[in-house]
Amino acid sequence: MRRIYHYTCCFCFLLGLIQVADAQYGHRTTVYSTVYVQTWRLTEDNDQRRLTQFALPLFISHTISRRFQLFISEANAISTISLPDDTQSPDADSQRLSGIGDTKIKLSYSLIPQKLLLTGGIGLPTGKSRLDSSEAQVFRQLYSETLRFRIGRLGEGRGASIGLAGVHTFGPVTLGFGTSYLDKAAYEPLDIEGAPSYNPGNQYSGVLSVNWDIQRFHVRSGLIFTAYTPDRLEGIEQFRQGAETIVENSVSYRNARLSTTIYSRNTFRQKNALADAGGELVKGDKDQQGHRILLSLTADYRLNRKLTLNGLIENQRRLQNEGQGKANVLSIGGGFRRGLTDSLTLEIGARLSQGYMKDDTVDLQGLAISSALISTF
Repeated sequence: MRRIYHYTCCFCFLLGLIQVADAQYGHRTTVYSTVYVQTWRLTEDNDQRRLTQFALPLFISHTISRRFQLFISEANAISTISLPDDTQSPDADSQRLSGIGDTKIKLSYSLIPQKLLLTGGIGLPTGKSRLDSSEAQVFRQLYSETLRFRIGRLGEGRGASIGLAGVHTFGPVTLGFGTSYLDKAAYEPLDIEGAPSYNPGNQYSGVLSVNWDIQRFHVRSGLIFTAYTPDRLEGIEQFRQGAETIVENSVSYRNARLSTTIYSRNTFRQKNALADAGGELVKGDKDQQGHRILLSLTADYRLNRKLTLNGLIENQRRLQNEGQGKANVLSIGGGFRRGLTDSLTLEIGARLSQGYMKDDTVDLQGLAISSALISTF
């Protein structure tokens, strides 16, 4: 469940890494507000259910000075599980999880302009963390890397992070590095009297990247390694997530109107460890995770100064494993970006997905629609 928080932190961390290589901060404040609707129909043994989420994430970036940059993120979401109308009894209610999420605040400081960046952040426990049994069931359905819902657990208690990122340029080649530490406090995940406190443990990450500019082409390769400390219930170690290695590669092409990117991401995870009868954490014999692959092709075409069209083709796979089973999802999408004023931009997009998970025993059909307003001032 901490992986949702992990990806949010990675977003902020990588955004900070980009800022290192930027010559100027640009506008002092940018507000990115989004409406994101995602729905999946799952069919298993002729039984169907629908998972739907209405999410409202908000990101704010503010330039305090030439060296200081502030980032704030927060999200609200309504998630439901329902049966098709023709199979649902008249008095049956869909299961629902709704509320606000934790607030993340990050501050970056340029130790050496365009060379070295220090980041620090905190997670404020503003989100809904204590779930009843029905809400917990909705959360377990949302917590799927294959379905990739925008918001998973709303609240995860307090957290703090610190990171260091840097770049060095050798002609057309730029080397980048980064390291970060995430500390999580304990919280109560269930709204049940006497429920134990849960501490998801801490996280260490390292990033290496190589960027190469060749005329109109940009080539990038990156390596991200993440290790986890044990999860605890009432202070007793119960579980440790296996270390994760992500290998990313991309090739981009850009001219006056067209920009395209071919991207690949391979995710490798070591085996998880569970506490045995004696309380020792022991790695299991089975591969519960599997090798994950994501391939995508994106393209943007600028029709004029204010209007840009975009498209996407994506395939994500989970290869053979002994846990969640194989998965394969193909997605196609498109949208546009329209400059409404010099300081206000509208983005609208849609995505259709189809595939399977759990070794082809669950068929998937998905639709995602997003609308975003980006204001700078």
